[in-house]
Amino acid sequence: LWSFGNLVMRRPRPCRSWSGAILLCLTLGGGHWHLAFSGDASIVLTRQAGENGKLKSAVEEALREKKLSADLVEVPCIEHAMGPDFEALKAYLSSSEELEMILLTSPEAARVFGDAAGSRRNKMPLRVASVGKGTSVVARSLNFDVVFEPSKANAETMASELPEALGPKLLYAASSIAPGTLQEGLEKRGFQVTRYNTYTTRPVEKQSPDALALMETAQIVTFGSPSAVKAWNQATKHRPVAACIGRTSHDAAKALGFERIY
Repeated sequence: LWSFGNLVMRRPRPCRSWSGAILLCLTLGGGHWHLAFSGDASIVLTRQAGENGKLKSAVEEALREKKLSADLVEVPCIEHAMGPDFEALKAYLSSSEELEMILLTSPEAARVFGDAAGSRRNKMPLRVASVGKGTSVVARSLNFDVVFEPSKANAETMASELPEALGPKLLYAASSIAPGTLQEGLEKRGFQVTRYNTYTTRPVEKQSPDALALMETAQIVTFGSPSAVKAWNQATKHRPVAACIGRTSHDAAKALGFERIY
């Protein structure tokens, strides 16, 4: 049993599903910590502006089902910008008749790739290996043919499970700040990977006074990437409960002093 502020944390039986970073439970390694509210909790959603809607709706629906309430607020901590290789990728796509397998590792990578591919003369669907369901949804909305998803949505699993028949040449549309995990893992298996840094993720330059006030009083903050954790750390030293999607976000939160991470 954990308590802090007006929240009480209890660990029940493991839950089999999750919707977004938090619904009524915070996830850590497959175990779930359910929240009991003695009043409205303040939950801050930190993804880029316009990308918090799905999580917010899922949390609100789950709270209604359990007759609980919380104050959900959006404070975008990160923003995306075009990367140094975007124009080079655009030129390559417009001049190539047949393309190798495309590797996409985030919804934003899929959207940016779609922008770059808009000038292609050959309108046949592009074949895509997607890191996970969220990325696949965006890819399919752009008429890409998603032919592979790994069993776990991370670079290590994708590098180890990608079928050899989908190679040997691969085109990797990446974030400038993405580590070399996927590319290096595939190259060790004999794939030939061409990487384009098509976009980058950066902290929101300056938070408004209202946004800073929300951050300072938050009881729970949701993180979907290490970049969001680092951006939070730049803006405030407040350390609420951190609900993280993915091990890399968890590790970043731990390294920056968050003690209650799920």
